[in-house]
Amino acid sequence: MKASVSRAPKLLSHALERGRAFSSTISQAITTSKNSTSEPPDLSGSVTIPSHVRSPAFSGGCGDVWLGIWKNLDGKQIDVAVRELRSRDLKYNVLEKFRREVERWKNLQHPNIVRLLGAVTQLGPYGLIGMVSPWMQNGNLNDYLPKAQLSLRERFELLSDVSNALAYLHDQGIIHGNLTGTNILIDGEGVARLIGCGFSAADAEIEGAAQAGAAMRWRAPELLPTMDADLYTFVPTFTSACDIYSFGNVTLQACTLRKFTVP
Repeated sequence: MKASVSRAPKLLSHALERGRAFSSTISQAITTSKNSTSEPPDLSGSVTIPSHVRSPAFSGGCGDVWLGIWKNLDGKQIDVAVRELRSRDLKYNVLEKFRREVERWKNLQHPNIVRLLGAVTQLGPYGLIGMVSPWMQNGNLNDYLPKAQLSLRERFELLSDVSNALAYLHDQGIIHGNLTGTNILIDGEGVARLIGCGFSAADAEIEGAAQAGAAMRWRAPELLPTMDADLYTFVPTFTSACDIYSFGNVTLQACTLRKFTVP
């Protein structure tokens, strides 16, 4: 027991050094991305986590989402969402995944897709590393539908927003791979906007393989593991047809105002 206690300071120091090294590497990734085009900027230092925020506003398969405050170049303070980079699984090349997500997301320009504002490192007391996007005041579709009391026409307008975003992604050769009610966000004007795991089916595979049941309600049958499959090694094959199937399930949810269950 004494030996373990005596080793604690060294282990802590080692962990802190690894954290600083990782943060430095991520900073280089942001700089590299920033130099390739004018977007997205490194927002480190201009984004803060409010002192009263002690936990993520939302946790999902793509990572934890925190409420932050961005002080832009005009000095205006704006609520933003900071999606924390999921770095706990060392099985994957986190840096490469981060670069891939930033490069893909920053090039998506559509009114029904959440815009990437920038990236941050060492944010707040938890040293968060992640990507920054506008805060969607009305949350996600799952939370919005039960309380908004929308007419059927208004619900179809939301579905039209989603279908327009999905068509845009497919025209860009991108498969969303994880279309669910939690990845459809509603802004302050009631417009639906898509967000995803870097808008990459490959990333959805990584994030979702060990959590295959999380989005089961919306997923195409061919993406689900069989009863005897190993959930940690199962790798589904995503196609645009899988997105269409998921969109059909989202449509059913919007029309019935129910989250249907999987038989």
